[in-house]
Amino acid sequence: MGKRERLSRADGLKPADLAKAYAVVFGDVAGEQVLDDLRKRFHIFSTTMAPDGSLGMAHREGQRSVVLLIENLIAQHEQQ
Repeated sequence: MGKRERLSRADGLKPADLAKAYAVVFGDVAGEQVLDDLRKRFHIFSTTMAPDGSLGMAHREGQRSVVLLIENLIAQHEQQ
């Protein structure tokens, strides 16, 4: 079972339906503003190196991975 299938199986959505839902939520002006804030806030444009060492870096990478997931789901919907 792939990553996409695990994400969608929890609530019964098909992967394409889940990608569409993300595209709708983040597709209007307010959604774009929120996504832009998430990108800035959670290290899409900056390093995840942290002064508190590897635990801090792991935490920042986790934050970053959520934003990347959102972006990937939106891109997946746009490719369909």
